[in-house]
Amino acid sequence: MNTQIKKTVWIVVILIVTFLVLSSCSSDTKLISASKEPEYSGGYIDSIMIVGVSDNFEDRRLFEDTFSRCLKGQGVTAYSSLEFLSVNQELSKELVKKLADENGIRSVLVTRLVGVDKKVDHYRSGFRKKGSVSIYHSFDDLNPKVKRDAKSGYYIEREIVRLESNLYDVSSEKQIWSAQSDSIASESVKNLTKSVCQAMVKNMRKNNLIR
Repeated sequence: MNTQIKKTVWIVVILIVTFLVLSSCSSDTKLISASKEPEYSGGYIDSIMIVGVSDNFEDRRLFEDTFSRCLKGQGVTAYSSLEFLSVNQELSKELVKKLADENGIRSVLVTRLVGVDKKVDHYRSGFRKKGSVSIYHSFDDLNPKVKRDAKSGYYIEREIVRLESNLYDVSSEKQIWSAQSDSIASESVKNLTKSVCQAMVKNMRKNNLIR
């Protein structure tokens, strides 16, 4: 194997390792706003009921189940509202409060879809050796949504899912915390929900709402 081929192989290996490390550490969700109510003085939250507002029952079930498991993994006692509600029961504030009170749940997190937007990101072309063709551009070459421009790089179209989440105290019915999140759309509701949960947990912990 000549020196140039060895060099190219090592470059590819390093890129693959870097890509895998970054993929495992990064989140596809950003909180565009998040705030804790300044008057809240109830201390750490030890139990939360997760309510996903959606006309699609399967999406709602996946969201609530995944979010509650995510919170449990962070040491928070969490429940899907569907553990207490039947499929045909209509959501209402009175019903959710009644169920939370009956089961000793102190807070309720209500999340709804605000909208889905399209975003276009522009990237410059990758590594080039002078006088040769490009050795690589990016692993995004494998993404069918990539549109390449030979002169200026490439463009990636992404769908951004915006969610609004509000955390309420059950006894007072007052809002404790609220957030809006932007997430890169995923074909998997579970993956998207995990990403949202991780971003929200980080902010809740920063605001001393969960341990």
